[in-house]
Amino acid sequence: DHRDLHSFPTRRSSDLTLLLLAAPPSGVDALVHLALTAHPEIDAMQAQVEALEAAVPQARVWADPRVGLQYSNMPLTRPYPGGHPMSGVQLTVSQRLTGTDKIDARVDQARAMAAASVSGLDEARNRLGAMVARAWHQLALIRALAGLTVAHQATVDQLNAVLQVRYATNAAAQYELVQLDLLTAQLKESKADLDAQALALQARINATLGREPSLSIVTADVAASSQPPPLDAALAALDAHPRLATLMARARVEAAGVRRAQVERAPDVTVMAGYRVRTAVDGGDPGDDFITVGASMPLPWLWNDDRWGAQAQRHQAATRQIEAQELALRRTLVAEISASHAELVRARARAAAHTETLIPTARTVLTSTLTAYRVGRASFEALYRAQRRVLDLEQALRRAHTAAAMAAIRMHVATGRYSKASP
Repeated sequence: DHRDLHSFPTRRSSDLTLLLLAAPPSGVDALVHLALTAHPEIDAMQAQVEALEAAVPQARVWADPRVGLQYSNMPLTRPYPGGHPMSGVQLTVSQRLTGTDKIDARVDQARAMAAASVSGLDEARNRLGAMVARAWHQLALIRALAGLTVAHQATVDQLNAVLQVRYATNAAAQYELVQLDLLTAQLKESKADLDAQALALQARINATLGREPSLSIVTADVAASSQPPPLDAALAALDAHPRLATLMARARVEAAGVRRAQVERAPDVTVMAGYRVRTAVDGGDPGDDFITVGASMPLPWLWNDDRWGAQAQRHQAATRQIEAQELALRRTLVAEISASHAELVRARARAAAHTETLIPTARTVLTSTLTAYRVGRASFEALYRAQRRVLDLEQALRRAHTAAAMAAIRMHVATGRYSKASP
């Protein structure tokens, strides 16, 4: 529904085209792709990457070229050339000369900073993709539970019809009818709650996508994956985690900072040249033009060693900090992958047990109990428990499927899968 689309704030015309022409995302991968295309955080970080990449050629440029023009040494009473032997017009140029080793160090540091920003962008993609995938599976679970509630409402209506017949022949008590009416009301209330949760979650997902909150998001009844990824393969893919890549890129930035601090200690030399145009003075100076050349440099023993030495120490300390963070993160990711793999295997086994054994058996029990109840060989309490058991087991099956999906998402995050879902 695009009735109010023009009143909804959009960031750029391509987003509007995407909303108008593309069908609603039909799966979790399509939704993640759309999020990585439309989310403003990704655009902001991409702009930061471009800004840092633009700083690389700037690092090659010599700094502070200067040109000056002086109208100097003119007497106040005769403010024109020739009014005094020292008067004249002088053109001056100067340039601070930077060695190639310094230029190379500055370029290396700028490149390392740009590469670190790219790793940060991948980290943001990984985090955003996982967030959208989790929300999609949660939405799919809520809708599946709502569908089960409707199906069991129909089953309760059938039980109510049987109970009405028995009640008419004085074979059922009134409290049994009341209990079924209560269950019907509970199921309706549960369905209303689930529908409200689905609408709220859909609105939040659409907000992440930069879309109108009421736009439809297509979900499916999620089933457990056919086979979990091998644990060894997941652990081997650990280096692909973008946070690790970010830390390693930051370490390269600090290493480049150490190298730059080492070469920047040597002071730059500034050279200058000047040409002074003079005019002859009557009966005096012939007015020959002058040239001036010179060089200057800062006093390194006064400040350069302390300044850049402290910079090098700071970068070295930051490198040690990053190395410790990288080791801690590796241990955390190994634990996360191992725990998620165990949870995924157990969730799949739980889903298989419900599908193959528990739910078929519970449905058989419900059918048998209903048949026995019709002829007075089973109590209403047994029938009620059998019906509720089927509902509980079918809900547990959907939750097991979702638990498997969530565990798989955690493994994908730990191996950086969503950072590769480039739009």
